[in-house]
Amino acid sequence: MKKLTTFILLILFVNGQAAHNPVKSRGDFPFYLDTAGFLSSVGNTLQEFYCQFLLDRLAFRENNGWLVDTLDVSLVLIDSTGANVYNDKWVTPIAAPSDQELSGRFLPEQFDLLLAPGAYTAKMEITDRGATIGGVAELPFIAPVFGDRLALSDIQFASDVQRDTSENRFCKNGFKILPNPSRTFGQSLSMLIFYYEIYHSQVPGNLSIFYAIHDISGQAVREFPVKTKRKYGTIGADMGALSVAALSDTLYTLWITVTDSTTMETEKKFCFFRNVPYRAVHYESNIEKMVENFSVQDLEMHIRQVRYLMTPEENEVISALDETGKRRAMIRFWEMRDPDIGTPVNEVYQQYMARVHLANKQFSRGYEPGWLTDRGRIFIKYGPPNQVEKHPLSVNTKPYEMWDYYIEGGLRFIFLDDEGFNQYRLIYTNDRTEISDPNWREYIKDGEMP
Repeated sequence: MKKLTTFILLILFVNGQAAHNPVKSRGDFPFYLDTAGFLSSVGNTLQEFYCQFLLDRLAFRENNGWLVDTLDVSLVLIDSTGANVYNDKWVTPIAAPSDQELSGRFLPEQFDLLLAPGAYTAKMEITDRGATIGGVAELPFIAPVFGDRLALSDIQFASDVQRDTSENRFCKNGFKILPNPSRTFGQSLSMLIFYYEIYHSQVPGNLSIFYAIHDISGQAVREFPVKTKRKYGTIGADMGALSVAALSDTLYTLWITVTDSTTMETEKKFCFFRNVPYRAVHYESNIEKMVENFSVQDLEMHIRQVRYLMTPEENEVISALDETGKRRAMIRFWEMRDPDIGTPVNEVYQQYMARVHLANKQFSRGYEPGWLTDRGRIFIKYGPPNQVEKHPLSVNTKPYEMWDYYIEGGLRFIFLDDEGFNQYRLIYTNDRTEISDPNWREYIKDGEMP
């Protein structure tokens, strides 16, 4: 494995950040972890991992005009069977000029592994020796498989791309790509920078490439002109820098569609990113003030609405607390899930409550608010589906909807309107966290429920 080597801080990096989301660590040492899969030279998956942390969180000490610190890093990789397939530990020394301004600055890092295609969970732990603090991040991901037809690698987000042919851990295909593991863009980084690779046959021809940005409701907010790229060999690199300065402060999806003019094959890839313009008021303070000012009824309602995001353990602990304990626990709950500590906004809170609002708007029925319905719950947990099939009442079937998500290896949810009053309940899913009935096909048939 390529070890993390000594850093001399010569360049300062702007704060930043597929179907998977990047993750922020738990614990008192915050960092971000993301990954992207590419085709390796030996035919399997070259899985790149990117991490990033705030420099002013490190316990630097001065040594002969330099600020120095040491991190202990460990990585464990678990496959879909639960087997431990990789385990490594290493030491990362860090150095920066003593007169360097560190406040608000990030340091990115990158390493890679050769993996067989499949589902994995990466568990990374980083400990700062100087401060004896640490953090742990767990990142579920899928190492993609690449066949003989047109295919795209995962999308890597970047804070900067430059031409560079050196043997650098950030370099590939003649470019130095500085990773942006938090996938956060905005006022301080107004261009959405990304890199990916295109794998295809060597038949001469052109590729048509189309970019689009969708909001959390699935609506296209930006569509860019189709560009044409000449094919050279079987592997091609492409990158983009799209302006996101005018976008609102929320979560978005980048869609890339590539079509081969020779074979007419089309391949799509999508991934999430956040756009976080600067705000003068720190959002965490607003969350604390909001929770403290809740009435008892509002506090209980907020806890109920947030339980889709809680772990069973968190739910059990918070339910057993008194009113004061619940307020403190909810403030801590959101602080622990802040994906970008370098910005004044808690993006997870904003995204989650926006989904609650949209669920109420789209799925409320009678006296039942949308967030309590089955469709509302799934929408809040996973966002808008990538594909929806609506089947109205017919001679042979009751009304039902089929939602597909291109995440976690593919998730499907089927909702049935039993009585024909637009009140859908979940009858089937391959999501193991939800209840499902293997006889769902019998339920959609017109007539009495079995």
